Amino acid sequence: MEKRKMKTGAFIRRYLRVMVAGTVLVLIALVAFFAPLIATHDPGAIDMYNINQRPGGEHLFGTDMYGRDIFSRVIYGTRVSLGISIAVTTLAIIIGTCLGLLVGYYKWADRTIMRFLEGFAAMPGILLSITIITVLGNGIDKLIFAMVIVRLTGITRLVRQQVLSIKEQGRSLTSNAPELLLLALDKQKSQKDIIYRP
Repeated sequence: MEKRKMKTGAFIRRYLRVMVAGTVLVLIALVAFFAPLIATHDPGAIDMYNINQRPGGEHLFGTDMYGRDIFSRVIYGTRVSLGISIAVTTLAIIIGTCLGLLVGYYKWADRTIMRFLEGFAAMPGILLSITIITVLGNGIDKLIFAMVIVRLTGITRLVRQQVLSIKEQGRSLTSNAPELLLLALDKQKSQKDIIYRP
């Protein structure tokens, strides 16, 4: 019984941040899903008779310069924020994994692509995002593109390092790049069984 308590306590201490982050993410997802039930007003409705109202009463967060209810706009805004986050994470992982495999497997790609990515990484992420959006213009698609570029370097470096570590094992099993990636992602195989042939 004591061992079980110790294991439970160790698990909580080890994964506390993950559990907190997961709980917050679930709450945001629930708010986004039930937005029509939670929102008190139409988020796009303009009411010129109630512009710049203070929080309280009918408008929990007050109203903006067009009389729109800020609370309802925040609730519906979770849908946009969640959609952008999912799109950015998915695209960054897919593109970063492909680039990481490419630069880790081919030296010419490592010398060219990584130089561009390192140039992006030299700039602060927020500044780089603002610069890209300023050049491309407003829009959710431009925002997603800018955020993907910011996250791309870290993911590419991580995958590249894994591919390089596999190549350095010394024995050879495959010379096919896609097959090498599949082997690297196969958790049933140890790195000793994943062998690279130049």
